[in-house]
Amino acid sequence: MTEFSEHILLRRELARRNLYEFVKYKFEFYYSMPFLDNWHYGYLCEILHLILQGQLHNVIISMPPSYGKTEIVARCFIPYALGLYPNIKFIYASYGDELSKSVSVETRDFFKSKTYRGLFANSKLIMDKAEQWFNDKGGGLFATTVGGAITGKHCHIGIADDLLKASESYSEASRKNSITYFTESFLSRLLAYQDNPGRMIVIMQRLHKNDLTGYLKEVAKDTWEEVNLEALNTEKKTYKIGNFIYKREANEALFPKRHTIEQLALIKQTMGEYAFNAQYQQQPDDANGGFFDISDFSNHLISDFDIPKQKIYIFIDPAESTKDGSDNRAIVCVGISQNHNELPLIVLLDCFYGKWNHQEFIEQSFIMMSEYESAEVRIEPKGGGITLESNLQKQILILNAQRQREGKRVLTNIIKTFKVPQNLSKHEKIATLLPAWNQNRLKIRKNARGISQIQQELRKYNPDRKANDDNCIDALSGITWQSDIYPYRQAKSIEVQSGLRDTYYSLPRWRV
Repeated sequence: MTEFSEHILLRRELARRNLYEFVKYKFEFYYSMPFLDNWHYGYLCEILHLILQGQLHNVIISMPPSYGKTEIVARCFIPYALGLYPNIKFIYASYGDELSKSVSVETRDFFKSKTYRGLFANSKLIMDKAEQWFNDKGGGLFATTVGGAITGKHCHIGIADDLLKASESYSEASRKNSITYFTESFLSRLLAYQDNPGRMIVIMQRLHKNDLTGYLKEVAKDTWEEVNLEALNTEKKTYKIGNFIYKREANEALFPKRHTIEQLALIKQTMGEYAFNAQYQQQPDDANGGFFDISDFSNHLISDFDIPKQKIYIFIDPAESTKDGSDNRAIVCVGISQNHNELPLIVLLDCFYGKWNHQEFIEQSFIMMSEYESAEVRIEPKGGGITLESNLQKQILILNAQRQREGKRVLTNIIKTFKVPQNLSKHEKIATLLPAWNQNRLKIRKNARGISQIQQELRKYNPDRKANDDNCIDALSGITWQSDIYPYRQAKSIEVQSGLRDTYYSLPRWRV
Protein backbone atom coordinates (compact mmCIF):
# COMPACT_ATOMS: atom_id res chain seq x y z
CA MET A 1 0.00 0.00 0.00
CA THR A 2 1.39 3.40 -0.98
CA GLU A 3 1.85 6.27 1.42
CA PHE A 4 -0.84 8.20 -0.49
CA SER A 5 -3.34 5.34 -0.09
CA GLU A 6 -2.63 5.13 3.61
CA HIS A 7 -3.20 8.87 3.90
CA ILE A 8 -6.59 8.61 2.16
CA LEU A 9 -7.66 5.72 4.36
CA LEU A 10 -6.68 7.68 7.44
CA ARG A 11 -8.62 10.73 6.24
CA ARG A 12 -11.67 8.57 5.63
CA GLU A 13 -11.50 7.02 9.06
CA LEU A 14 -11.20 10.44 10.70
CA ALA A 15 -14.14 11.70 8.62
CA ARG A 16 -16.30 8.81 9.84
CA ARG A 17 -15.49 9.52 13.47
CA ASN A 18 -15.61 13.32 13.54
CA LEU A 19 -18.01 15.77 11.89
CA TYR A 20 -15.36 18.49 11.65
CA GLU A 21 -13.04 16.13 9.74
CA PHE A 22 -16.04 15.05 7.65
CA VAL A 23 -16.62 18.68 6.60
CA LYS A 24 -12.99 19.13 5.56
CA TYR A 25 -13.04 15.81 3.71
CA LYS A 26 -16.17 16.84 1.79
CA PHE A 27 -14.63 20.12 0.66
CA GLU A 28 -11.44 18.45 -0.55
CA PHE A 29 -12.82 15.37 -2.26
CA TYR A 30 -16.38 16.36 -3.24
CA TYR A 31 -16.26 20.10 -3.85
CA SER A 32 -12.59 19.94 -4.92
CA MET A 33 -11.99 23.32 -3.39
CA PRO A 34 -10.08 24.69 -0.41
CA PHE A 35 -11.94 24.76 2.89
CA LEU A 36 -11.83 28.26 4.35
CA ASP A 37 -11.26 26.93 7.83
CA ASN A 38 -12.01 28.85 11.01
CA TRP A 39 -12.41 27.98 14.68
CA HIS A 40 -16.18 28.53 14.68
CA TYR A 41 -16.65 25.54 12.37
CA GLY A 42 -15.07 23.26 14.94
CA TYR A 43 -17.30 24.84 17.58
CA LEU A 44 -20.46 24.24 15.54
CA CYS A 45 -19.43 20.67 14.77
CA GLU A 46 -18.95 19.89 18.46
CA ILE A 47 -22.42 21.30 19.22
CA LEU A 48 -23.95 19.19 16.46
CA HIS A 49 -22.11 16.10 17.74
CA LEU A 50 -23.65 16.61 21.19
CA ILE A 51 -27.08 17.05 19.61
CA LEU A 52 -26.65 13.83 17.65
CA GLN A 53 -25.64 12.00 20.83
CA GLY A 54 -28.72 13.33 22.63
CA GLN A 55 -26.72 15.44 25.11
CA LEU A 56 -28.27 18.66 23.75
CA HIS A 57 -31.88 18.92 22.67
CA ASN A 58 -33.11 22.42 21.79
CA VAL A 59 -30.40 24.73 20.44
CA ILE A 60 -30.53 28.22 18.93
CA ILE A 61 -27.51 29.18 16.82
CA SER A 62 -27.34 32.87 15.90
CA MET A 63 -24.56 33.97 13.55
CA PRO A 64 -23.90 36.39 10.68
CA PRO A 65 -25.07 35.66 7.13
CA SER A 66 -22.77 33.75 4.76
CA TYR A 67 -20.66 32.34 7.58
CA GLY A 68 -21.36 28.70 6.72
CA LYS A 69 -24.31 27.83 8.94
CA THR A 70 -26.41 26.09 6.26
CA GLU A 71 -23.42 24.20 4.85
CA ILE A 72 -22.41 22.85 8.24
CA VAL A 73 -25.81 22.30 9.88
CA ALA A 74 -27.66 20.99 6.83
CA ARG A 75 -25.52 19.92 3.87
CA CYS A 76 -22.85 18.28 6.06
CA PHE A 77 -24.54 17.32 9.33
CA ILE A 78 -27.52 15.52 7.77
CA PRO A 79 -25.51 13.06 5.61
CA TYR A 80 -22.97 12.57 8.40
CA ALA A 81 -25.73 11.65 10.85
CA LEU A 82 -27.30 9.29 8.31
CA GLY A 83 -23.95 7.60 7.86
CA LEU A 84 -23.83 6.79 11.57
CA TYR A 85 -27.56 6.24 12.11
CA PRO A 86 -29.16 5.19 8.78
CA ASN A 87 -32.70 5.25 10.18
CA ILE A 88 -32.64 8.79 11.58
CA LYS A 89 -35.18 11.22 10.12
CA PHE A 90 -34.74 14.95 9.49
CA ILE A 91 -37.08 17.79 8.63
CA TYR A 92 -35.45 20.91 7.21
CA ALA A 93 -37.45 24.14 6.94
CA SER A 94 -36.56 27.58 5.63
CA TYR A 95 -38.37 30.75 4.53
CA GLY A 96 -38.53 29.90 0.83
CA ASP A 97 -39.56 26.85 -1.14
CA GLU A 98 -36.72 27.15 -3.66
CA LEU A 99 -34.12 27.48 -0.91
CA SER A 100 -35.44 24.44 0.97
CA LYS A 101 -35.53 22.33 -2.17
CA SER A 102 -32.04 23.36 -3.27
CA VAL A 103 -30.59 22.44 0.14
CA SER A 104 -32.42 19.11 -0.02
CA VAL A 105 -31.19 18.34 -3.54
CA GLU A 106 -27.59 19.34 -2.79
CA THR A 107 -27.57 17.23 0.37
CA ARG A 108 -29.10 14.26 -1.44
CA ASP A 109 -26.64 14.50 -4.34
CA PHE A 110 -23.73 14.34 -1.91
CA PHE A 111 -25.39 11.42 -0.10
CA LYS A 112 -25.50 9.55 -3.43
CA SER A 113 -21.96 10.50 -4.49
CA LYS A 114 -18.88 8.27 -4.75
CA THR A 115 -17.17 10.52 -2.23
CA TYR A 116 -19.82 9.77 0.38
CA ARG A 117 -19.94 6.07 -0.47
CA GLY A 118 -16.22 5.93 0.21
CA LEU A 119 -17.03 6.84 3.83
CA PHE A 120 -20.31 5.07 4.55
CA ALA A 121 -22.06 2.11 3.01
CA ASN A 122 -24.75 3.99 1.18
CA SER A 123 -28.28 2.75 1.72
CA LYS A 124 -30.54 2.50 -1.29
CA LEU A 125 -32.98 5.37 -1.69
CA ILE A 126 -36.53 4.10 -1.95
CA MET A 127 -37.88 7.66 -2.29
CA ASP A 128 -35.88 10.14 -4.34
CA LYS A 129 -37.60 13.50 -4.81
CA ALA A 130 -36.35 17.06 -4.63
CA GLU A 131 -38.21 17.85 -1.43
CA GLN A 132 -37.94 14.45 0.26
CA TRP A 133 -35.71 11.42 0.02
CA PHE A 134 -35.51 8.34 2.24
CA ASN A 135 -33.41 5.20 2.31
CA ASP A 136 -34.45 1.59 2.82
CA LYS A 137 -33.67 1.89 6.54
CA GLY A 138 -36.28 4.63 6.96
CA GLY A 139 -33.84 7.49 7.38
CA GLY A 140 -33.77 10.59 5.22
CA LEU A 141 -34.86 14.18 4.80
CA PHE A 142 -38.09 16.06 4.25
CA ALA A 143 -37.65 19.70 3.20
CA THR A 144 -40.40 22.27 3.57
CA THR A 145 -41.00 25.96 3.99
CA VAL A 146 -42.90 28.31 6.28
CA GLY A 147 -46.57 27.61 5.70
CA GLY A 148 -45.80 24.43 3.77
CA ALA A 149 -47.64 21.18 4.36
CA ILE A 150 -46.05 19.17 7.14
CA THR A 151 -48.99 17.04 8.29
CA GLY A 152 -48.06 13.38 8.60
CA LYS A 153 -44.32 14.07 8.55
CA HIS A 154 -42.13 13.40 11.58
CA CYS A 155 -38.47 13.67 12.43
CA HIS A 156 -35.94 12.89 15.12
CA ILE A 157 -34.05 16.11 14.44
CA GLY A 158 -35.62 19.27 13.07
CA ILE A 159 -33.64 22.11 11.50
CA ALA A 160 -35.25 25.55 11.24
CA ASP A 161 -32.91 27.57 9.02
CA ASP A 162 -33.79 31.26 8.68
CA LEU A 163 -37.57 30.94 8.82
CA LEU A 164 -37.80 34.70 8.34
CA LYS A 165 -36.50 36.35 5.18
CA ALA A 166 -34.24 39.35 5.83
CA SER A 167 -36.27 41.62 3.56
CA GLU A 168 -39.45 40.76 5.52
CA SER A 169 -38.01 41.42 8.97
CA TYR A 170 -39.89 44.73 9.27
CA SER A 171 -43.21 43.02 8.60
CA GLU A 172 -44.97 42.15 11.85
CA ALA A 173 -47.23 39.74 9.96
CA SER A 174 -44.24 37.87 8.51
CA ARG A 175 -42.56 37.64 11.90
CA LYS A 176 -45.71 36.29 13.54
CA ASN A 177 -46.24 33.86 10.67
CA SER A 178 -42.77 32.32 11.10
CA ILE A 179 -43.25 32.02 14.87
CA THR A 180 -46.72 30.48 14.54
CA TYR A 181 -45.49 27.97 11.98
CA PHE A 182 -42.60 26.92 14.20
CA THR A 183 -44.53 26.66 17.47
CA GLU A 184 -47.80 25.22 16.18
CA SER A 185 -46.61 23.00 13.33
CA PHE A 186 -42.89 22.26 13.28
CA LEU A 187 -42.31 21.52 16.97
CA SER A 188 -45.09 18.95 17.03
CA ARG A 189 -43.29 16.83 14.40
CA LEU A 190 -40.50 15.64 16.73
CA LEU A 191 -40.08 11.95 17.59
CA ALA A 192 -37.88 10.28 20.19
CA TYR A 193 -34.84 8.36 18.94
CA GLN A 194 -33.06 5.64 20.93
CA ASP A 195 -34.59 6.78 24.21
CA ASN A 196 -33.64 10.41 23.47
CA PRO A 197 -36.36 12.99 22.89
CA GLY A 198 -36.63 14.70 19.53
CA ARG A 199 -34.15 17.50 18.97
CA MET A 200 -34.59 20.90 17.34
CA ILE A 201 -31.96 23.24 15.89
CA VAL A 202 -32.82 26.86 15.11
CA ILE A 203 -30.13 28.54 13.01
CA MET A 204 -30.55 32.12 11.90
CA GLN A 205 -29.15 35.59 11.66
CA ARG A 206 -30.97 37.88 14.05
CA LEU A 207 -33.23 40.23 12.14
CA HIS A 208 -35.50 41.82 14.70
CA LYS A 209 -35.99 41.97 18.43
CA ASN A 210 -39.27 40.08 17.99
CA ASP A 211 -38.07 37.41 15.56
CA LEU A 212 -38.24 33.68 16.34
CA THR A 213 -35.10 33.72 18.50
CA GLY A 214 -36.39 36.72 20.43
CA TYR A 215 -39.69 34.94 21.00
CA LEU A 216 -38.06 31.71 22.22
CA LYS A 217 -35.73 33.60 24.55
CA GLU A 218 -38.72 35.35 26.09
CA VAL A 219 -41.22 32.53 26.50
CA ALA A 220 -39.05 29.39 26.72
CA LYS A 221 -35.59 30.52 27.73
CA ASP A 222 -35.07 27.67 30.20
CA THR A 223 -35.65 24.99 27.58
CA TRP A 224 -33.29 26.32 24.90
CA GLU A 225 -29.51 26.52 24.70
CA GLU A 226 -28.38 29.68 22.92
CA VAL A 227 -25.19 29.91 20.87
CA ASN A 228 -24.45 33.50 19.93
CA LEU A 229 -21.63 34.20 17.48
CA GLU A 230 -21.21 37.93 16.92
CA ALA A 231 -19.08 39.17 14.03
CA LEU A 232 -16.99 41.39 16.30
CA ASN A 233 -16.77 40.95 20.07
CA THR A 234 -15.95 43.76 22.48
CA GLU A 235 -14.64 41.62 25.34
CA LYS A 236 -12.58 38.46 25.77
CA LYS A 237 -14.69 35.34 25.63
CA THR A 238 -14.06 31.62 26.00
CA TYR A 239 -16.11 29.23 23.87
CA LYS A 240 -16.14 25.85 25.59
CA ILE A 241 -18.38 22.91 24.94
CA GLY A 242 -17.68 19.18 25.01
CA ASN A 243 -14.09 18.65 23.91
CA PHE A 244 -13.86 22.05 22.22
CA ILE A 245 -12.35 25.20 23.66
CA TYR A 246 -11.37 28.50 22.04
CA LYS A 247 -10.31 31.75 23.70
CA ARG A 248 -11.35 34.74 21.65
CA GLU A 249 -9.58 38.02 22.25
CA ALA A 250 -11.41 41.34 22.58
CA ASN A 251 -12.13 43.05 19.25
CA GLU A 252 -11.42 39.86 17.31
CA ALA A 253 -13.30 39.31 14.08
CA LEU A 254 -15.29 36.08 14.13
CA PHE A 255 -14.17 34.97 10.67
CA PRO A 256 -11.19 37.09 9.49
CA LYS A 257 -10.84 35.09 6.27
CA ARG A 258 -14.36 36.18 5.40
CA HIS A 259 -14.45 39.67 6.90
CA THR A 260 -11.60 41.54 8.55
CA ILE A 261 -12.26 44.21 11.17
CA GLU A 262 -11.85 46.84 8.46
CA GLN A 263 -14.32 45.07 6.17
CA LEU A 264 -16.83 44.75 9.01
CA ALA A 265 -16.55 48.50 9.60
CA LEU A 266 -17.36 49.10 5.93
CA ILE A 267 -20.32 46.71 6.10
CA LYS A 268 -21.60 48.55 9.16
CA GLN A 269 -21.26 51.87 7.37
CA THR A 270 -23.13 50.52 4.36
CA MET A 271 -25.92 48.71 6.24
CA GLY A 272 -26.30 51.15 9.07
CA GLU A 273 -25.93 50.44 12.76
CA TYR A 274 -29.48 49.14 13.22
CA ALA A 275 -29.22 46.37 10.59
CA PHE A 276 -25.57 45.57 11.39
CA ASN A 277 -26.25 45.12 15.11
CA ALA A 278 -29.02 42.67 14.30
CA GLN A 279 -27.57 40.60 11.46
CA TYR A 280 -23.87 40.65 12.31
CA GLN A 281 -23.77 41.26 16.06
CA GLN A 282 -26.92 39.26 16.88
CA GLN A 283 -28.09 42.18 19.02
CA PRO A 284 -31.22 43.67 17.44
CA ASP A 285 -32.20 47.03 18.89
CA ASP A 286 -35.49 48.81 19.29
CA ALA A 287 -35.91 50.89 16.16
CA ASN A 288 -37.37 53.95 17.93
CA GLY A 289 -36.03 56.40 15.35
CA GLY A 290 -32.40 56.56 14.46
CA PHE A 291 -32.64 54.25 11.43
CA PHE A 292 -31.04 57.07 9.47
CA ASP A 293 -28.23 58.85 11.30
CA ILE A 294 -28.83 62.56 10.70
CA SER A 295 -26.34 63.84 13.28
CA ASP A 296 -24.21 65.03 10.36
CA PHE A 297 -27.12 66.16 8.20
CA SER A 298 -25.33 69.31 7.01
CA ASN A 299 -22.64 67.13 5.44
CA HIS A 300 -25.28 65.73 3.10
CA LEU A 301 -26.09 69.17 1.70
CA ILE A 302 -24.63 70.14 -1.65
CA SER A 303 -24.53 73.49 -3.43
CA ASP A 304 -25.83 74.00 -6.95
CA PHE A 305 -22.29 74.64 -8.14
CA ASP A 306 -21.07 71.23 -6.91
CA ILE A 307 -23.86 69.17 -8.46
CA PRO A 308 -22.52 67.32 -11.51
CA LYS A 309 -24.50 66.70 -14.64
CA GLN A 310 -27.13 64.08 -13.84
CA LYS A 311 -30.00 62.04 -15.20
CA ILE A 312 -33.15 63.48 -13.65
CA TYR A 313 -36.28 61.66 -12.45
CA ILE A 314 -39.49 62.88 -10.85
CA PHE A 315 -41.21 60.42 -8.52
CA ILE A 316 -44.83 60.95 -7.50
CA ASP A 317 -46.38 59.19 -4.51
CA PRO A 318 -50.16 59.67 -4.37
CA ALA A 319 -51.76 59.29 -0.93
CA GLU A 320 -54.80 57.10 -0.41
CA SER A 321 -56.77 60.00 1.03
CA THR A 322 -56.63 63.76 1.56
CA LYS A 323 -58.33 63.60 4.97
CA ASP A 324 -56.67 64.97 8.09
CA GLY A 325 -54.20 62.47 9.47
CA SER A 326 -53.65 60.79 6.11
CA ASP A 327 -50.38 60.63 4.20
CA ASN A 328 -49.00 63.64 2.40
CA ARG A 329 -48.94 63.49 -1.35
CA ALA A 330 -45.34 63.76 -2.44
CA ILE A 331 -43.48 64.84 -5.56
CA VAL A 332 -39.70 64.57 -5.48
CA CYS A 333 -37.15 65.41 -8.15
CA VAL A 334 -33.93 63.43 -7.97
CA GLY A 335 -30.72 63.42 -9.98
CA ILE A 336 -28.35 60.50 -10.34
CA SER A 337 -24.84 60.28 -11.73
CA GLN A 338 -21.64 58.41 -10.90
CA ASN A 339 -19.07 59.57 -8.38
CA HIS A 340 -15.31 59.18 -8.74
CA ASN A 341 -15.59 55.55 -7.58
CA GLU A 342 -18.24 54.86 -10.23
CA LEU A 343 -20.88 54.46 -7.53
CA PRO A 344 -24.24 56.21 -7.86
CA LEU A 345 -24.33 59.79 -6.58
CA ILE A 346 -27.92 60.74 -5.75
CA VAL A 347 -29.07 64.33 -5.26
CA LEU A 348 -32.52 65.33 -4.05
CA LEU A 349 -33.19 68.50 -6.04
CA ASP A 350 -36.68 69.44 -4.84
CA CYS A 351 -39.56 68.01 -2.83
CA PHE A 352 -43.19 69.14 -2.94
CA TYR A 353 -45.64 67.69 -0.44
CA GLY A 354 -49.11 68.40 0.89
CA LYS A 355 -52.69 67.20 1.25
CA TRP A 356 -53.78 68.52 -2.14
CA ASN A 357 -57.02 67.72 -3.91
CA HIS A 358 -56.74 66.08 -7.31
CA GLN A 359 -56.55 69.29 -9.34
CA GLU A 360 -54.00 70.81 -6.98
CA PHE A 361 -51.98 67.62 -7.27
CA ILE A 362 -51.93 67.97 -11.06
CA GLU A 363 -50.92 71.63 -10.82
CA GLN A 364 -48.07 70.85 -8.44
CA SER A 365 -46.90 68.08 -10.76
CA PHE A 366 -46.85 70.48 -13.72
CA ILE A 367 -44.85 73.02 -11.71
CA MET A 368 -42.19 70.40 -10.98
CA MET A 369 -42.20 69.21 -14.59
CA SER A 370 -41.85 72.74 -15.97
CA GLU A 371 -38.78 73.33 -13.80
CA TYR A 372 -37.18 70.02 -14.77
CA GLU A 373 -38.25 69.68 -18.38
CA SER A 374 -36.15 66.66 -19.29
CA ALA A 375 -37.04 64.62 -16.19
CA GLU A 376 -38.85 61.33 -16.63
CA VAL A 377 -41.97 61.26 -14.43
CA ARG A 378 -42.75 58.04 -12.58
CA ILE A 379 -46.00 57.61 -10.66
CA GLU A 380 -46.82 54.90 -8.14
CA PRO A 381 -50.09 53.39 -9.42
CA LYS A 382 -51.84 52.69 -6.12
CA GLY A 383 -53.72 55.39 -4.23
CA GLY A 384 -55.09 57.01 -7.38
CA GLY A 385 -51.82 56.97 -9.30
CA ILE A 386 -53.34 55.45 -12.44
CA THR A 387 -56.03 58.14 -12.53
CA LEU A 388 -53.42 60.82 -11.94
CA GLU A 389 -51.25 59.53 -14.78
CA SER A 390 -54.22 59.46 -17.16
CA ASN A 391 -55.29 63.00 -16.25
CA LEU A 392 -51.74 64.32 -16.51
CA GLN A 393 -51.46 62.87 -20.01
CA LYS A 394 -54.71 64.59 -21.03
CA GLN A 395 -54.12 67.94 -19.35
CA ILE A 396 -50.54 68.25 -20.56
CA LEU A 397 -51.91 68.54 -24.10
CA ILE A 398 -54.07 71.49 -23.04
CA LEU A 399 -51.21 73.04 -21.09
CA ASN A 400 -48.76 72.68 -23.98
CA ALA A 401 -51.20 74.31 -26.41
CA GLN A 402 -51.45 77.28 -24.03
CA ARG A 403 -47.65 77.43 -23.61
CA GLN A 404 -47.22 77.46 -27.39
CA ARG A 405 -49.60 80.39 -27.70
CA GLU A 406 -47.59 82.21 -25.05
CA GLY A 407 -44.30 81.45 -26.79
CA LYS A 408 -43.08 79.14 -24.00
CA ARG A 409 -41.38 75.77 -24.35
CA VAL A 410 -43.77 72.86 -24.19
CA LEU A 411 -43.39 70.13 -21.58
CA THR A 412 -41.81 67.00 -23.05
CA ASN A 413 -41.54 64.90 -19.89
CA ILE A 414 -42.22 61.21 -20.33
CA ILE A 415 -44.98 60.23 -17.87
CA LYS A 416 -45.62 56.66 -16.79
CA THR A 417 -46.59 54.53 -13.82
CA PHE A 418 -44.28 51.93 -12.31
CA LYS A 419 -45.06 48.59 -10.78
CA VAL A 420 -44.16 47.87 -7.17
CA PRO A 421 -43.38 44.16 -6.59
CA GLN A 422 -46.10 42.59 -4.47
CA ASN A 423 -43.61 41.35 -1.88
CA LEU A 424 -41.82 44.71 -1.54
CA SER A 425 -43.10 46.72 1.43
CA LYS A 426 -42.74 50.45 2.00
CA HIS A 427 -40.15 49.76 4.69
CA GLU A 428 -38.10 47.60 2.35
CA LYS A 429 -38.17 50.35 -0.28
CA ILE A 430 -37.06 53.04 2.16
CA ALA A 431 -34.32 50.78 3.51
CA THR A 432 -32.69 50.76 0.06
CA LEU A 433 -31.71 54.40 0.67
CA LEU A 434 -29.55 53.46 3.65
CA PRO A 435 -26.30 52.42 1.91
CA ALA A 436 -26.19 55.64 -0.14
CA TRP A 437 -27.01 57.70 2.96
CA ASN A 438 -24.39 56.01 5.14
CA GLN A 439 -21.73 56.40 2.45
CA ASN A 440 -22.67 60.05 1.89
CA ARG A 441 -23.70 59.34 -1.69
CA LEU A 442 -27.21 60.63 -1.04
CA LYS A 443 -27.08 64.41 -1.11
CA ILE A 444 -29.70 67.13 -0.74
CA ARG A 445 -29.50 70.39 -2.67
CA LYS A 446 -28.95 73.24 -0.23
CA ASN A 447 -31.72 75.32 -1.80
CA ALA A 448 -34.12 72.41 -2.24
CA ARG A 449 -37.74 73.02 -1.38
CA GLY A 450 -39.05 70.61 1.25
CA ILE A 451 -35.64 70.11 2.83
CA SER A 452 -37.01 70.41 6.38
CA GLN A 453 -39.67 67.77 5.62
CA ILE A 454 -37.03 65.37 4.32
CA GLN A 455 -34.91 65.94 7.42
CA GLN A 456 -37.90 65.33 9.69
CA GLU A 457 -38.92 62.12 7.90
CA LEU A 458 -35.37 60.75 8.04
CA ARG A 459 -35.09 61.61 11.73
CA LYS A 460 -38.42 60.06 12.73
CA TYR A 461 -38.34 57.04 10.45
CA ASN A 462 -38.98 53.81 12.35
CA PRO A 463 -39.51 50.58 10.39
CA ASP A 464 -41.37 49.05 13.34
CA ARG A 465 -44.33 51.40 13.25
CA LYS A 466 -47.01 52.13 10.71
CA ALA A 467 -46.51 55.76 9.80
CA ASN A 468 -48.13 58.37 7.61
CA ASP A 469 -45.24 60.81 7.69
CA ASP A 470 -42.71 59.15 5.40
CA ASN A 471 -44.17 59.62 1.92
CA CYS A 472 -41.41 61.95 0.75
CA ILE A 473 -38.62 59.49 1.53
CA ASP A 474 -40.83 56.69 0.21
CA ALA A 475 -41.04 58.54 -3.11
CA LEU A 476 -37.31 59.29 -2.96
CA SER A 477 -36.53 55.58 -2.59
CA GLY A 478 -37.69 55.02 -6.16
CA ILE A 479 -34.21 56.09 -7.23
CA THR A 480 -32.58 53.18 -5.38
CA TRP A 481 -34.96 50.22 -5.60
CA GLN A 482 -36.22 50.50 -9.18
CA SER A 483 -34.02 48.36 -11.40
CA ASP A 484 -34.35 50.44 -14.58
CA ILE A 485 -32.86 53.65 -13.15
CA TYR A 486 -29.71 54.72 -14.94
CA PRO A 487 -27.19 57.32 -13.79
CA TYR A 488 -25.75 59.91 -16.12
CA ARG A 489 -22.34 58.86 -17.37
CA GLN A 490 -19.82 61.36 -18.64
CA ALA A 491 -19.58 61.06 -22.41
CA LYS A 492 -16.28 60.02 -23.93
CA SER A 493 -16.42 62.22 -27.01
CA ILE A 494 -17.66 65.67 -28.00
CA GLU A 495 -19.99 64.19 -30.62
CA VAL A 496 -21.76 61.96 -28.09
CA GLN A 497 -21.87 64.75 -25.52
CA SER A 498 -23.63 67.11 -27.90
CA GLY A 499 -26.15 64.44 -28.75
CA LEU A 500 -27.08 64.12 -25.07
CA ARG A 501 -27.44 67.83 -24.46
CA ASP A 502 -31.21 67.85 -24.58
CA THR A 503 -31.63 64.53 -22.80
CA TYR A 504 -30.00 65.27 -19.46
CA TYR A 505 -30.63 68.17 -17.13
CA SER A 506 -27.77 70.04 -15.54
CA LEU A 507 -28.15 72.74 -12.93
CA PRO A 508 -26.65 76.14 -13.89
CA ARG A 509 -23.02 76.50 -12.96
CA TRP A 510 -20.40 79.22 -13.23
CA ARG A 511 -18.00 79.35 -16.15
CA VAL A 512 -14.48 78.64 -14.95
